[in-house]
Amino acid sequence: MIEMFNALNALSEEKSLLTTGLFGNPILIVAIICAFSLHLMIVNVPFFTHIFGTTVLSKNDWILCVGIAAPVILLDEFVKIFAR
Repeated sequence: MIEMFNALNALSEEKSLLTTGLFGNPILIVAIICAFSLHLMIVNVPFFTHIFGTTVLSKNDWILCVGIAAPVILLDEFVKIFAR
C-alpha cells in the first residue's frame, strides 16, 4: 500500500500532488487500481488465500493498512516543499 501511494508522489519530483493532480498519468491510476484489486483478490478469495498463505482482512484491518500507508504522501509533500 505504501508503494502505491508513493507511486502517486512520483508523478513529479518538484510539484505538489495537488498541483499535478491525481489524473496526470491515467496509466498509473489504472496500474494502482489493478494492484489494489489483486491485493483484494489474494486476501479475500479462498483459493488464493490457500496458495499465498494469507488470511481475510476485516474492514477495520484495511482501514488500518490505508491509514498507516497514506502518510507517505504527506511526508513526500514536505520533502518537496523543502526541496523548492
